Parts: sequence; C-alpha cells; structure tokens
Amino acid sequence: MNPNPNNGFSGLADILHFLAELPSPQEVLNLLLAPDAQQEIDNLLEKNRAQSFNESDRLLWEHYEFIEHLVRLAKTQALIKLQQS
Repeated sequence: MNPNPNNGFSGLADILHFLAELPSPQEVLNLLLAPDAQQEIDNLLEKNRAQSFNESDRLLWEHYEFIEHLVRLAKTQALIKLQQS
C-alpha cells in the first residue's frame, strides 16, 4: 500500500479494494501500513517538528489521516464481529 495522493491516491484505492473484497474480520485486524508509507509518515512528523508543513505536506498529512480513519472504522467493526461470534 502506498497512500500518496501524488500517485493517484493509490493508498486509498488499495484500502477500498481490500475492503470491497469483503475480507474476514481477522484479515481486517491484520491489516498493516506498508513500511514505505510508515517512513513517509515519520518523515512528515519530523518535518513538522523541525519546521512547518507547506501546502503539499498538509494535503498529504490529511490524506493519511483519512486513510487511518477508514482503517480504524473497519478494524472496530471487525473486532465487534469477532466478539459476537
């Protein structure tokens, strides 16, 4: 998964494609961010600490936040389903 809006929002597309395949609750809970995407987030966090975001950085950060929100919602529902079974 490479959630970068500069590459056509492929991260969002990857998440939506994964969820559209109706994965099992356990598969949803096992979903992890790709190491390269995590590195990009870490770089953004460091940049924000050292200086401030420019417009491009801010948009990228918002993109990651949106993807994280979707994944958290999916994982919450997956956990509920597992607890009910």
